[in-house]
Amino acid sequence: MKTFIGTKAAPLALVMTALFAALLSSCRIQQVQNQPRTITVTGSGTVKIPSNKANIKLSVITRNNDVVEATKENAEKMAAVKKAIREAGVPFADITTSNYAIMQEDSYQNGRTIVQGQYVVSNQVNVTMSNVSNAGAVIDAAVRAGANQLSSLSYTAEENDDSVKQARLLAIKQAEEKANTLVTASGATLGKVLSIVEERYPDAFMANAGLRNAVDDGQQSEITGGDYLITVSVTASYEIL
Repeated sequence: MKTFIGTKAAPLALVMTALFAALLSSCRIQQVQNQPRTITVTGSGTVKIPSNKANIKLSVITRNNDVVEATKENAEKMAAVKKAIREAGVPFADITTSNYAIMQEDSYQNGRTIVQGQYVVSNQVNVTMSNVSNAGAVIDAAVRAGANQLSSLSYTAEENDDSVKQARLLAIKQAEEKANTLVTASGATLGKVLSIVEERYPDAFMANAGLRNAVDDGQQSEITGGDYLITVSVTASYEIL
């Protein structure tokens, strides 16, 4: 009797399991079919504001066969450079130094023998200026005092809420227009926005500046600040009706 009942019950259990799996599968398929159609696009908006801060990075590089002499010469020139920058109107608190390094130049002969060269000492001075129109005068003064490398000259600006808001509105508008064009061209209608993800890309205007071969001709280097760009990008998803 036990064997006979067990043989009949097993097929019934298998049938019930298969039926449940089929119902579950149909529910999942129905759920996927009911998901709304969507379109995802990107948009960006950029607002220009006048730059109001200049950042200058200059270096003093000295070479000598004697490391002590190279270090001494560098220190004297850097002191003169910092003094000249202060006299050009930059407060002491806005002048810092960094990237101080001492190294010895090496070269090879016949691809094997190392020939030790001069010692090279470098020190970088960083200048932050609120008077951007004075950047050229500061660079000239530093070069005359002994600076012999200009690493970078960049302009930035303090962002304000109105400019950022304007960039956001431009980005969203571009995304919506792009989505509406694509959807309309396909014969559908653009529905409500489902999600928006924002990314910010502040971009400081970089001036293309270099040290002139001669700075003792009585003329000031003509360096002007540009516009500071505030860029907002968005990725937006819309419902397709």
